[in-house]
Amino acid sequence: MQQPLSTVYAPGPDPGAATAVFLHGLGGWTHNWAALIDLVRDTAHCLAVDLPGFGRSAPPPDGVVTVGRQAAAVAGHLDRAGHRRVHLVGNSLGALAALHLAAERPDLVATLTLVSPVLPALPTPQALRVALLGLPGASRLLAGQSVERQLDDLYRLIYADPALVGDGQRAVEARERQRRAQLPYA
Repeated sequence: MQQPLSTVYAPGPDPGAATAVFLHGLGGWTHNWAALIDLVRDTAHCLAVDLPGFGRSAPPPDGVVTVGRQAAAVAGHLDRAGHRRVHLVGNSLGALAALHLAAERPDLVATLTLVSPVLPALPTPQALRVALLGLPGASRLLAGQSVERQLDDLYRLIYADPALVGDGQRAVEARERQRRAQLPYA
């Protein structure tokens, strides 16, 4: 049996509405989708998923995290929860996992939306730095940096205008980074 995935489910007002499933990028978590979910929850059921090893989802017991295994874990969750023909949305690493899921289980996917997908290519030095920070144990490399500095660096890298990140989102992200740093598998 697969380990359960941490999710945030926001049901829409229409019981017959379609379900949109959101997969975050490297180092992300369900909260990354909060603003978008607020915009679409009136027309769809929304399910944000923490991929294995990210957010509040523990890594697999053997510690092996691959895109294929992430896609299989999401498919298993959708199967167990009875979701069919979902609108699958993925960002960055989550987009790659969504692409794998759609290729392996087209019966689960009605539409596929990929936002800045990670596809095979040579990474830029800046992207390589971010990818390295997603590796197990990398949080220890950041131990000397304040959470605020980590967020500033991350936001400068992924947002065209980091000033648009609200104080509420920043506070939630800071608390989550502090929580993750305490995990035995951080």
